[in-house]
Amino acid sequence: TDTAITIPLKKELPAAKYGGFKGAGTSYFSLIEFDDKKGHHHKQIVGVPIIGYWASCGSSLVCYFVIMLLSFFIGQKKAPIPYDLKSIGLYTMLTIGLLAVYYALRLYYIQNMWLMMAIGTLLLVFYLFVLVRKDFPLSGLPVIGKYFRK
Repeated sequence: TDTAITIPLKKELPAAKYGGFKGAGTSYFSLIEFDDKKGHHHKQIVGVPIIGYWASCGSSLVCYFVIMLLSFFIGQKKAPIPYDLKSIGLYTMLTIGLLAVYYALRLYYIQNMWLMMAIGTLLLVFYLFVLVRKDFPLSGLPVIGKYFRK
């Protein structure tokens, strides 16, 4: 919960309670959550009266991003997981690039809502095409796989 204060533990809790991850019972993750929630509430108290509820949205985005990064780096130190960072980076950059194209077209060039919905749909289809071509080969599916090339 948002208001819970977690006391650092002297020993690890049973791993089975946390889905088998041995390091999950340590105090690192609970302290990260507590510290970041303090920052989240502070940003909301200061920002909401000034710029409205968009401050709440931005505060949540920043705080959860910080929690994600801290959890990743501490987790990699305690129990390394070989993530495919190249694919994660590719899809992140592709998403940011397609969103930048969409919003640039919407803000500066095209005011027609139906045309923008069509362009957004085409950009989504392009994203799905890249996803299927790179990481989800349709030729491996049992029934319809024979209709797609390898």
